[in-house]
Amino acid sequence: MKQFKIKVLLGVIVLLAIILILVAILIPRGQEANADHVPTTAPICNLEDQSPSEAFEWLMEELNPHNLAEGPCEQDPGSGIPQELYLLTDLKSLALDGLNLTSTIPEELFGLPSLEYLSIMSCGLYGSIPEAIRSLSKLSAVNLAYNSLTGTIPSSLFSLSYSMRSIILQENQLTGPLPTPELGLLPGLLTSLQAMWFGGNLFTGTVPTELGWLTLLDRLDLNELLLSGTIPAELAILTDMQELYMHNSGLMGTIPRWLGNMTSIERMTLMGNFFTGTIPTELGLLTKMLALWLGVNALSGTIPSEFGMYEKEQLVLTLRSNNLTGTIPTELGLLTSLWQLWLFDNELTGTVPLELGNVPFPAPYGQVYLFGNDLSGIIPASLCSANNLTFDCSDLLCGCDWCNCSDIETSTILEGETTNEDGQLLSGANQTEGNQTEP
Repeated sequence: MKQFKIKVLLGVIVLLAIILILVAILIPRGQEANADHVPTTAPICNLEDQSPSEAFEWLMEELNPHNLAEGPCEQDPGSGIPQELYLLTDLKSLALDGLNLTSTIPEELFGLPSLEYLSIMSCGLYGSIPEAIRSLSKLSAVNLAYNSLTGTIPSSLFSLSYSMRSIILQENQLTGPLPTPELGLLPGLLTSLQAMWFGGNLFTGTVPTELGWLTLLDRLDLNELLLSGTIPAELAILTDMQELYMHNSGLMGTIPRWLGNMTSIERMTLMGNFFTGTIPTELGLLTKMLALWLGVNALSGTIPSEFGMYEKEQLVLTLRSNNLTGTIPTELGLLTSLWQLWLFDNELTGTVPLELGNVPFPAPYGQVYLFGNDLSGIIPASLCSANNLTFDCSDLLCGCDWCNCSDIETSTILEGETTNEDGQLLSGANQTEGNQTEP
């Protein structure tokens, strides 16, 4: 009996020993396994030791506006851009739009020799555009819009890659003349350029004839500049033009008839200048037109009946505040649909044609503004589909059951009418299809 108890005790001791051995082996392994799943909080500051994908992922996190200037890695004290970004010598595309950099353009960016696309829009940049930009020999698109850049355009910007497609400098405080041979725009350079957005600056002088060399140019923004002179005939060769913006830029003379050769154009604004003479009937040949703004000039004569040939839906046609005479063309009733028809503040006479009521005005954007003319008769009931229908109370009676005439002021019409559905200003590069209003 005693021997049996001894054997049992020895068995228990052996079992406990085995359990202790197993515990000693398994616990460290468990800790080691758990350690593999604990995310590291240490920053990856040495990109040279990382794969390209790891480096890119880390930089995108560092460049997040919430993390800029708060990260643990060394940053450029003038811009808040991590110094590690400048090590990515194979980087082809870089967009820092919307970051509150509040600095000059970091010249270290020009040490990225593979860069093809650079966008630093709305970043609080100031100072001039460095001549060092010439080092980005592969650059095909640059966007420095909506900053506070000053000075003239560096000549080196126009001697970059032959594959340059887009230069966007709008809404800064740049001065001097527009690109000329003296500024580096020479024959054979920038032959691939398709978009030039220079509006909203302080450029002076005239529209350069040399822009006619840019035969692939299809988007040109010269809005809100301090120019003078006429639209040069050399631009007639730009037959691929799709968007032409020249409003409020001090231009004068007559509207060129050769604009009718730009058969690909979809949006054109010449409003707010000093143009005189008649509206060329050739503009009616631009059947792809989506929006035509010719208001606030000193144009005379009649409204071309050829405008009834426009084929696009949701057309915007603004001829307001000129000296136009005659009647409203019945041919406008051939249009597929009208988004806006602004004819107010002219010298139009006669009645509103019944045919105009055949045109759909898509709600809630349809706008027909006829006040400030010498029209008579009755507004056709078929125009009731227009969301906003305004006319002179003393001259016209509305044929609709619900509408009333209004002594509305021009300022009331324009207030709040320059934004799209998202509240974005529809000016220059921001103009989009949809709720198009005056730029």
